[in-house]
Amino acid sequence: MQYNITYREKDGGWQYIISYKDSNGKWKQKSKQGFPLNRKGKQEAKDAALVALDEIKNNLELRTSNEFGGITFGEFSKAYLEHSKLYNELKTIQSTQTTLRKFSSLNDKELSTITTMDIQRIVDDMIKDGLNPNTVKYYLKKLTIIFNSAKNKYNIINTIPTHNIKIKSKEVEKRALTEEEIEKLLMIFKDRKYYLLIYIAVNTGMRLGEILGLTWKDIDFNRCIIKVNKQWKKLKDGKYNFGELKTKNSHRVIPISKSIADEIASHKNVIGMDNRVFDIVSKDNFIVALNTELKKNGFDITIHELRHTYATKLVANGLDFKTVANILGHTVQQTIKTYSHVNSDMFTKAQNLIEKIF
Repeated sequence: MQYNITYREKDGGWQYIISYKDSNGKWKQKSKQGFPLNRKGKQEAKDAALVALDEIKNNLELRTSNEFGGITFGEFSKAYLEHSKLYNELKTIQSTQTTLRKFSSLNDKELSTITTMDIQRIVDDMIKDGLNPNTVKYYLKKLTIIFNSAKNKYNIINTIPTHNIKIKSKEVEKRALTEEEIEKLLMIFKDRKYYLLIYIAVNTGMRLGEILGLTWKDIDFNRCIIKVNKQWKKLKDGKYNFGELKTKNSHRVIPISKSIADEIASHKNVIGMDNRVFDIVSKDNFIVALNTELKKNGFDITIHELRHTYATKLVANGLDFKTVANILGHTVQQTIKTYSHVNSDMFTKAQNLIEKIF
């Protein structure tokens, strides 16, 4: 490999410049600046240049020896997507397609030449266009999975260009209803279309797909438990039907009180198809309709926040995180992270109680 390394002062610091010939015989450059303008800084620049040179050599060797040498991002992503269709759920495939559309400007670039800066530019453009930073982070996470496949499964690339991308985070505050708001919500919807579904959501913390997939045989009214073993979802053929749950942790048993069991049982006169509790076909259309109805009645929340309300209530009343995680179908780590604010409230209450006792 032909190359040379030069060093120069730039913007008050040292910069290294590596000039090298790529596998096509074209001269290219890689540089980095910002090292302190002193003897130590120059040595740091030299050390960093050698690391960068090794990376360039590895990439060139990989590109030369690999059977996928020269494959573009568009070609690889198309093959990745086709393979994904064999093993993943429709929702996963659709989210991958959306992600690839967001990064379609990379399609003609050779996969092994894509840099962190290429990704950063696209991410910056999405932020400038007003896309929610959390949505951008989700797209970046999906893209990282694709690049990980290219690196670890097919050895097409040597580094993951999605690492070290900067995105200004935007915390989305999940809202939990107060006891008074829960009572008001159930009272407003008491004799209306969505009452039973809202009642189950706020008293079991089940996800919407799990509620829509609930059958009467899943509810044991004598033992006061609900078995969560499937969900209602759009399958690969584009039609809605029973499907697998979101994760292994989602398979669970939810305890309910006798009063909750009795209230649900009082609605058993209406039995939907397949013995389902709710005779609703399109989950997506239903979400839009229900969230609209909630807002129309003064509740600026979504159906998912009823799950959050339930979980918050359990933690705030002293139930340990492991048990809450089991009931929600989460991991313990995920539950602690999501509801740590409630734990802080409990700690404050404990401090106040200790103050009174001692």
